Amino acid sequence: MPVYGALAPWQVRRALELLEADLAADLSLATVAAACGLSQGHFIKAFKRSLGHPPYRWVVLKRIERAKELLSSTDLSISEIAYLCGFFDQAHLTRTFTAKAGSTPAQWRRAIR
Repeated sequence: MPVYGALAPWQVRRALELLEADLAADLSLATVAAACGLSQGHFIKAFKRSLGHPPYRWVVLKRIERAKELLSSTDLSISEIAYLCGFFDQAHLTRTFTAKAGSTPAQWRRAIR
């Protein structure tokens, strides 16, 4: 059953396609909203209603997921992972990762290995 004020299924697919294409890129919400045929303000509200998070938070959570994948499957440095995941620098990744995952990237990497 569709949720009132949410994105249509095709809009969800299109938005996720654009946002996931390059998590490291800073794709403007205006661009994604236009691709879904909505104003930026309406898109943000509908995205949150559809996916449970506003677009920026959703992207940050996806970037953290990607960082976890790279931490567990590669020997890349944390600064390289930060760059590949779209964070400004290692400190930005560490602050965000710690807030969301409860430990620093280095601690998380040591714990899973």
